Amino acid sequence: MRNWPRRILTGCHEARWVDLFPALAGPLAARILAHTMGVPDASDEDMQRWSQTLIDGAGNFGWTPGPFETTDIANAEMDKCIRANAERVRAEPDSSALSVMVNGEESDSESQKMIANVKIAIGGRINEPRDAC
Repeated sequence: MRNWPRRILTGCHEARWVDLFPALAGPLAARILAHTMGVPDASDEDMQRWSQTLIDGAGNFGWTPGPFETTDIANAEMDKCIRANAERVRAEPDSSALSVMVNGEESDSESQKMIANVKIAIGGRINEPRDAC
């Protein structure tokens, strides 16, 4: 993660015009959240897409099938990522939220509650810091 900001900022410096919202604020919020939650192998693009997909699915008040189908795909991707990282932090605990949930006193790495908690964070914790930038 240490070289990540340098890579982004170097790319911004080399461009004539930069929209900092997609070039810096979104990826930065996604990267920080991925590490904090314990899914560092999730790409910035996936984290942002998953977040927006969950928001779109939750706001699908017309119950049209498209957003729900997209949400089903994103949920399957997140489940796979979270479960793989749960196994990783079980073997090598770290300071992430996922590690605390997996290795805590009442842990169950396959628990839907644990998976749902990570998904809630992904769905709701990228937009606020991104939009504040």
